[in-house]
Amino acid sequence: MLAAIVCLLVAVGAYVGATGLLGSLYDFRSPMSTVPDQAAAPLGAAAAAPAQSRRVVAVLVDGLRVDTAADAATMPFLAELRARGASATMGVRTPSYSVPGWTVLMTGAWTELHGGLAMNPPDVAAAPAWVEDSIFHAAHDAGLRTGVSGTDWFAPLIPKADLTTSFFVHDETDAADQASTDAAVRMIEGDQVDFLLVHLNEVDHAGHHSGGGASPAWRAAATKADARLRAIAGALDLTRDTLVVFSDHGHLDQGGHGGPEDIVVRSPLVLAGSGVRAGATVGSASAAPRDPMTIDAAQADLAPTLAALLGTRVLRAAQGQALTSLLTMDASATNALHQAQAAQQNNLLRRYAAAIGVSPGTTGTAVAPVDPANPTAAYQAALTTLRADRLGSERLARLWPAAIVLIAALLSLVVWWRRNPRRVGWALAGGAAYLVVFHGYYWGLSRRTYSLSSVLSATEIIVATASATALGLVAAWLLALLGERPGRRGSAGTIAGVGYAVLLTLAVPVLVGVVLGGWTVTWMLPDALPMFLQFFSQLQGLVLALLTLVIGGIALLVGRGRRVGA
Repeated sequence: MLAAIVCLLVAVGAYVGATGLLGSLYDFRSPMSTVPDQAAAPLGAAAAAPAQSRRVVAVLVDGLRVDTAADAATMPFLAELRARGASATMGVRTPSYSVPGWTVLMTGAWTELHGGLAMNPPDVAAAPAWVEDSIFHAAHDAGLRTGVSGTDWFAPLIPKADLTTSFFVHDETDAADQASTDAAVRMIEGDQVDFLLVHLNEVDHAGHHSGGGASPAWRAAATKADARLRAIAGALDLTRDTLVVFSDHGHLDQGGHGGPEDIVVRSPLVLAGSGVRAGATVGSASAAPRDPMTIDAAQADLAPTLAALLGTRVLRAAQGQALTSLLTMDASATNALHQAQAAQQNNLLRRYAAAIGVSPGTTGTAVAPVDPANPTAAYQAALTTLRADRLGSERLARLWPAAIVLIAALLSLVVWWRRNPRRVGWALAGGAAYLVVFHGYYWGLSRRTYSLSSVLSATEIIVATASATALGLVAAWLLALLGERPGRRGSAGTIAGVGYAVLLTLAVPVLVGVVLGGWTVTWMLPDALPMFLQFFSQLQGLVLALLTLVIGGIALLVGRGRRVGA
């Protein structure tokens, strides 16, 4: 009876914990949303520096990996653009999904601050519009005509008042990308836009549905995207216009993204045309051989760079800064831009301090001397310090209860060992067998990762985890039963003992995740790995409790039946 009650409590707790954690990640909104721009004395609409280009066309090749973008055989025209223009590799933060990434790319603020979604929404039409200052908003305020051509996922995100013209497709096919390209060319040739975002989606679709990021279908989709880049460039006068090509994230070889894997959290950036320093890389004015896997910029740097090319104001929530080493801005314009960025960063720091409950008057002491050539560094370091200080105090408060729970669990194991060392020994051996079989199946055979990159849907991750858990438990129970040999009358106790041993191993990542990030996502986004392991272990705990309850109950009934028969 006691074992059954424990199984039920564990099942309920694991279900509530797993659904609560994932649900809170979907519901997450930046604490900045509680502090409007006006509370931080936002900058005006004045341009930080003169425009460097007549027209800027930004092409987002969704999901394009850095190695694919660097492969001249697969994307020959992108290689031509890189040779005549400038390039960088941008670092991406988790969750590395499309919608949060697009918001970073267009606002310059990371997901924890940009006020948008942290996950792709289940219902795209209901997704909230961007609340923070974006390149569309700044361009509109500067009197520029803005446009977008691509997936209708952008329709609810970009505030309608900031958009002059648009063309949306729903599918993720070759035909849809061609339609988006044709519409973009019409907008350019018809002189309808000064800033245009073009979204090409077939590469990402191939990553998800046609074999992953190393498949022939993937390379074919990338080559078609390359041809469409050529068509868009052909409509531009790159002596006066600028073409910017980038992606929002990468893809695993087997497909998938969302987590912190190297190939996922790196994205290419290529600029060519007016205002671009030919042959430049970040931090250098001359061409140099470079490894595309080396991160030398941040995803949050794109929007400030677009703003510098267009000559708009500095974006109010931006945490990145314009990549001026890639641009032809003169010293006077560069200095003016850096001064505007320093003022913007000061306002942003004070607004963030107010949002997380720190007195804005104390933030000035947290700012180190500002490097005129990199004005965002000191302010972002101060922002990180404020975040770490609050997070550190919260982690300390959660550490002691977690330690008490862990110590109590270990003491119960010691008491149990003294009463029945043989059963405990084989239960622990079964727990070890569970870990080997579970991870061998999940990671070795299924080629899954320990990250959100393997969460393709709620149903899929539940089925995958349940299958691996069931296989692991069968192996654990068989080993313990064969080793302990309790007889059919005592097999229920062995089954429950293995369940308890496995539960102890699952409790560790849950407790670590709770200490580091809390039971649910609140004012900050937890670190990717401990958050996933917390969620992952809770899913296993749910399946473990239910299977132990059912199989242990069957074994108990069989044992009682044999006693009655005897």
